[in-house]
Amino acid sequence: MRIGWITAPEPIINSLADLKMQMDYGASGFSQEIVTYWLQSGLFETHLNSLRTTLQKRAHYTEALLYKRFADIATWESPKGGFYIWLRFNQPIIKKDLFKELLQFNVLINPGYLYDRNEYHHIRLSYAYERLDQLAKGLDRLNDVVRNRLKL
Repeated sequence: MRIGWITAPEPIINSLADLKMQMDYGASGFSQEIVTYWLQSGLFETHLNSLRTTLQKRAHYTEALLYKRFADIATWESPKGGFYIWLRFNQPIIKKDLFKELLQFNVLINPGYLYDRNEYHHIRLSYAYERLDQLAKGLDRLNDVVRNRLKL
């Protein structure tokens, strides 16, 4: 669904509504009514609370795995929300050949060099979507590959 909302003074809302009517041929009024209901009924707030709880549990789970497997070769900050943990390896080992090797094991990382071309210490770990057993398996594979490269 392509939905958005805004809070503004009434004259601005009226102008924006007119612009939307002139420009928006793809948004469904029906889907907008559904979202309005979702927001006004409290269902959205319930969903957010559930999502926050789930993400917090996933973050704790991921961090426990990191302590077990990476504490001697990397650092990170405990997430205060969101979907990711930035894992910083003590050595600059995050290069394209590591990315390609991990892909062969069906492990996809977001290397730091995607965000800063000179960044070879960090990877961005998402704990939000993958099943927990698959997350653990991927971190195990990452650990094996990294330790092999570091000769540990």
